[in-house]
Amino acid sequence: MSHAYTEDQLVEQPAIGLFAELGWETVSAMEETFGATGTLLRETKGEVVLVSRLRAALVRLNPALPPEAMICPHCKNVCKKYGFFGQGERCQRYRCNSCRKTFSDISHRPLGRLKTPLRKATRIINLLVEGMGVRATARITKTHPNTIQAVLEVAGSKSAFLLNKMVREVNFPFVQVDEMFCFVGCKEKNNLTGDPERGRQSIFLGVDADSKFIINWMIGKRTSCTIEKYMQDLKLRVARPFQLSTDGYELFEDEVKWAFYGEASYGQVSKKFIHPRAKDSNTAEGRYEPSRVKTIYKRQVFGPVRFDKISTSYIDRTHLNLRLFNRRLTRLTLGFSKKLEHLKNSVALSIAHYNFCRIHHSLQGETPAMAARLTDHVWSIGELLTESGQIGSEKWICPLLERTVSPPMKNSPKRHRTAMNVPFCKNFHEPEFVTIIDHDSREHPQPQFA
Repeated sequence: MSHAYTEDQLVEQPAIGLFAELGWETVSAMEETFGATGTLLRETKGEVVLVSRLRAALVRLNPALPPEAMICPHCKNVCKKYGFFGQGERCQRYRCNSCRKTFSDISHRPLGRLKTPLRKATRIINLLVEGMGVRATARITKTHPNTIQAVLEVAGSKSAFLLNKMVREVNFPFVQVDEMFCFVGCKEKNNLTGDPERGRQSIFLGVDADSKFIINWMIGKRTSCTIEKYMQDLKLRVARPFQLSTDGYELFEDEVKWAFYGEASYGQVSKKFIHPRAKDSNTAEGRYEPSRVKTIYKRQVFGPVRFDKISTSYIDRTHLNLRLFNRRLTRLTLGFSKKLEHLKNSVALSIAHYNFCRIHHSLQGETPAMAARLTDHVWSIGELLTESGQIGSEKWICPLLERTVSPPMKNSPKRHRTAMNVPFCKNFHEPEFVTIIDHDSREHPQPQFA
């Protein structure tokens, strides 16, 4: 749970405020993405010089600098034109005056500096999002595994950027949040050095119960710090008021209260499982045989909630989809991620493909993004790579300050999606009602609520 006496509250936020008063622009790079459409417009973490900003500063400080001058990506010095290359649509080449290296200026490259053709990269991504591993994809496409990994890194960064920009203050009336287990490099018991980027990791997801849209995601340890960051990120994505449902994990309640108290309603659902051949839950036999739900407890934590909407069923089904279509999350295989950064790129790509490219059968031929009124058609993988580089002034971006979604659809019937029309105040009464459903015994009389 966040407190007032933290480094963020005492040091970082006052420093950001001071820089803003002095006229400086501040950018949060906590979840930085790389490439031409990245957060800081740099290729890797090792690039300490922001070339795009450097070029603008050189032009401003040197008015006599010719407009055709370019900045060398190797030594950051001024370059000049050095002929053309290519047939048909020729591409301008440049040579550095200092290091004498040459390079080209391609106006629109969806894959950045990767030389892989877009058609081949599209096929690679199509295989990855259908549940194939890196080496299997390399064998089928006759491509080196390092190239597969490079394409995945670029596509994952673009997908993360796309999701971050498009999902802002969207109306999702009923949101379900839960975490999914995975591991990086090794199991937690073998993480002898205690490396936070290895061992057990949790993927936190938020899903809209109506459109099945994955709102946001975060990967980290199953701690209060990670949950706090996730809830603060969810606060930027969903327009209030709305109803939030989670499982009975004790850390969820504190962080949800800190982030949404007085702005949303919150309910918890706890399920007790038992093995089919076990006499009780403590003597379950079999390691991976699925258990059966014995009892479900529903509890109102704060705010006016609808008990029939307190559920985590849709988020659990979404977890199954990710494990099915992402090889890194499949149990009992060797396809698990060896680095945390690779896992983040893979999950970002899977979520973007699920939201924008995959038709959901329960949505009458629509994708979750179409049901959420963020797009008006099914995206292709090529469009997923190219559109993410055009976010900013395009029609797909959601407004940050208005509680409306993207533009009205042209060729589809209007379907209004509004949040719950219930009053909210900060000093409402907090009754805790419990609904108990026991599948093994006879039906219990259900309490009546006014």
